[in-house]
Amino acid sequence: MKGPSAELVISHDSGPEVLGHLLAGMSRDAAESSLRLWARGDSKHLIDLANEQGFGVERELVKMGRSLFTSLPAIELPQGFTCRTFEPGKDEELFLAANREVFKSLPDQKRWTRRDLTVRMKEDWFDPKGFFLIFANSDPNQLAAFHWTKIHGQPRRIEAGRIPAPSHSHDAFGEIYVLGVTPKFQGHGLGQAIAVIGLRHLVDKGLDSAILYVDLNNSPAVALYEKLGFSQLSKDILFRKGA
Repeated sequence: MKGPSAELVISHDSGPEVLGHLLAGMSRDAAESSLRLWARGDSKHLIDLANEQGFGVERELVKMGRSLFTSLPAIELPQGFTCRTFEPGKDEELFLAANREVFKSLPDQKRWTRRDLTVRMKEDWFDPKGFFLIFANSDPNQLAAFHWTKIHGQPRRIEAGRIPAPSHSHDAFGEIYVLGVTPKFQGHGLGQAIAVIGLRHLVDKGLDSAILYVDLNNSPAVALYEKLGFSQLSKDILFRKGA
């Protein structure tokens, strides 16, 4: 998304002053038409302050989480579909095309290019064995659904009959990094199937918990994650002048 943006983290007393300095330091056109503010947290104070300055809510991004100690549904892949893991050098364009379809309403996500994908694939956390793809047997050249998992930190080694040694660093946790079902294949139950496939992969890696980020207005996705035992942990709000 083009245009200036800023992140806002303030105390109750400093809010008007900080926001006033920010607006004063910008050109009038930018401040009045396209400035976007990310507010970390959804306190009433921040919302009231933004409203007073002419900002409206453009996006609400929710962080959700669940324990991986609680049970997960069985994997039920609908008949006529197959699942495999991502193959570097083969699946990049298939994924990018499906990603554009699924996230066409999210400007940042839908603009992912081959370079954007390559940068992420070079990160230490990237593991193609944790990147799942579902295809319809009748249409093997188009992705039906995908689930890219991510692991933060180093999972504990789990050995039979042995309790892992305590660590002074934070426990590793998993993330539903990118998950989507392409419009053509929605309504078959693929969302839950591929979500569970990825979550069971994280369990097998010895992780205790998983998180995800989802737009609050994506009610089908929120409903799916709640059904799978996720609950809201926090919410960030994107404000925009005149929204």
